[in-house]
Amino acid sequence: MAVGHSLGNLHGGCVATLIDLCSSMAILVSGEKMTAWRSPGISTELAVSYIAGAPEGAKLRVENELLRSGKTLANLYTKVYNEDGRLCYSGTHTKFCLDSKM
Repeated sequence: MAVGHSLGNLHGGCVATLIDLCSSMAILVSGEKMTAWRSPGISTELAVSYIAGAPEGAKLRVENELLRSGKTLANLYTKVYNEDGRLCYSGTHTKFCLDSKM
């Protein structure tokens, strides 16, 4: 399946999806310092910065940081690096906890 655009780099929508999914999983493995959630919640805000393109099919390293996790909201920061360690994309993500609705 093609996930690149006409210049051969990873499509911006694919990058946003990668950041969305990876940062959502970070909520579930946050450890004891943060409020534990039973589900990854739903997105209320997602902002992506496209710093340097990564070619389609390139190996990428994704790092997530859970900045804050409360009873209803969590704030996350994600960085995506290429194989050379260059920062290609970053994103901030705010999630709403659905645990009380389940």
